[in-house]
Amino acid sequence: MPIAVGKPVVEQALIGTVKDKDTDLPIMNTTIELNDGNIVIATSQTNPDGKYEINDLEAKEYTISAVAEGYTTILSNVIISAGEVTTKDFLMERTAGTFTEKEIPKDADGSLSWCCPS
Repeated sequence: MPIAVGKPVVEQALIGTVKDKDTDLPIMNTTIELNDGNIVIATSQTNPDGKYEINDLEAKEYTISAVAEGYTTILSNVIISAGEVTTKDFLMERTAGTFTEKEIPKDADGSLSWCCPS
């Protein structure tokens, strides 16, 4: 009996990358949450390259959020299509008063005296 050969089965999945909007650097440990109404369907954490992946999803529209310390939370919609891997990337903005190590204001001598009064 011949074996039917066809397209490989592709489950619905969601992948993406989270980066800093200003520096274009990946943001590690961002929490990605996928919701159907008020029900949390799945969560994922970004890896050191800012990448995340959520598998075994039902084909439909979801609400998705990206939350990272020091960044403004992003809330959006994403449509997962049947038999496809959907990509949803995020560019996150730092919240006011948040600096990268290179941007921390220092005195002329390089000290941080402004932060710790004596």
